[in-house]
Amino acid sequence: MAESVKLTIEKIDALSDWYVLRRVGVEPNGRDVPTQNGFAYERDDRIEPRSDVEGTAAEWLAIADGITGRMDTSFRRCEVVCIADGMGICSPRNSNIEAPVVTLESADCLAAEIRRVLCAVPEPVTDSGTEVHRV
Repeated sequence: MAESVKLTIEKIDALSDWYVLRRVGVEPNGRDVPTQNGFAYERDDRIEPRSDVEGTAAEWLAIADGITGRMDTSFRRCEVVCIADGMGICSPRNSNIEAPVVTLESADCLAAEIRRVLCAVPEPVTDSGTEVHRV
């Protein structure tokens, strides 16, 4: 069954062009969980607790287009798949369970959020006569 959830993408500061999917309003609490092969790290703010769904700005914009066009769109670490009652979202490389499914409304909100985050036009700000840009 499709889940109604608010999602966003967050810039990873250590990398120049890398964004990761996060649940909005959920604390990023993390913990090690025992598995057959040792331990796995889980975070509450991931759509799939054990896997990050991540990619470049260009990949995320293509994902947004895929959501809007109701088309399967896939990259190495981010993917959306059309399902009857929603969109499956996962990381083909990192995920090891069936893709979590979000409602079409949640997916459409994510597409709009991706565009908002990545297509923001810098606002010129004057600081002591020098023009600087703030996003």
